[in-house]
Amino acid sequence: MSEIFPRALPNPAKTEKAFSVARAETTPFSNVKLVSLDELANKVQAIEEPKQSQVDLNVALDVLGRASDAMDLMYSRSQKLEALLKRAIEQSKTDLAAAEGRIKDWEARARKCETQIQAYEARLRETEHRAEMAERNAELADRNAAEAADWLKRYYDKILESFGSRTQISLPAAAA
Repeated sequence: MSEIFPRALPNPAKTEKAFSVARAETTPFSNVKLVSLDELANKVQAIEEPKQSQVDLNVALDVLGRASDAMDLMYSRSQKLEALLKRAIEQSKTDLAAAEGRIKDWEARARKCETQIQAYEARLRETEHRAEMAERNAELADRNAAEAADWLKRYYDKILESFGSRTQISLPAAAA
């Protein structure tokens, strides 16, 4: 049975075509030729195979076309993504360069401020030294002023004492 029907039953439209081919070969005007079922099945199979292989090729071509379209779409998207990434990288490089420039500016400002701080610290030390010297000089001046006031008081007292003795002497003479 497997020899008679090697595959599933064929399509009736295709089978009709195979019978018409078989009838054409067995017309009364030609040599009578009997066709066995095996030969008939082989002829039907021969008619079906090219169409089936054609369908398979069409399906394969369709699959390949879709795969090609998918690859083209993926390539296009990857190109867009690559362009976006390049722009992002360039923007990042630009931002980095600007940030590095600002950092250098701030570092220069910081060095300038450090130099100014050192100058102010030197001026502060100098001013503190001058203030200490001024305090010492003020203390010395206070001592000298106190000593001078003491001397002036002594001179004043001496002068008064001297005038007081003259006035006493001259008073009696003036009274006489």
